[in-house]
Amino acid sequence: MGGLLLAPLRAWESLWATRLGRAIGYLGALGGLLWAQLIYFPVEYTPPPAGVPASAWPWAALLEALRRHDALYFRNRFDGARVHALLGGALAYTPYLYAVTLLGAIAHAAGAASPPPPPAAAAAAAAPPLPAGRARRALRLLLRGMAAGWCLVLGLASLLLLGVTLLPLSHVAQRDVAPLLPPLLPGLPEATQRAARALAPFHASNSYGLFRRMTGVG
Repeated sequence: MGGLLLAPLRAWESLWATRLGRAIGYLGALGGLLWAQLIYFPVEYTPPPAGVPASAWPWAALLEALRRHDALYFRNRFDGARVHALLGGALAYTPYLYAVTLLGAIAHAAGAASPPPPPAAAAAAAAPPLPAGRARRALRLLLRGMAAGWCLVLGLASLLLLGVTLLPLSHVAQRDVAPLLPPLLPGLPEATQRAARALAPFHASNSYGLFRRMTGVG
């Protein structure tokens, strides 16, 4: 059961570990940055003053623009309305984030509870056979159950921390994020809000950051 649940995750990770996967990731990230720069941060060129003759060569014009401090200007079109729209669209995928986190926790717990694969033929021949008794089988089941329980505990903690991280976005997105927390488990939204209030004095998560500092939104 655990291998069946972990197989898609392992296949997905192995795909992005290949050269083709890395190349697709790099090109996608570079293309996204270039698109964002052209749309939201276009470069505007200021021609030289009337008394300065303009060069007909492109390279000379580029060097002339680099020499002047007022030749190139990055216009910031990423205003507050665009920030709120972007965050609003991203927050719509909150149930997806919770579902992926929960499925990952269940898959890893199932993998921890599953019996290990049989050893190779050479290793099995070299190792002396271990006596199989009820006590040994019970101990193995107990250890697997403890490993699976620990994975589930870490998964629940991940769900709580995910909500604690999302709640401060209410100040930036100008909307209440608490109703967006999906009730995947009974009492999960209420427990997330209690954890956020308990961790508030320690500033474990905060809406203030570099993005807010640079844009002035939030």
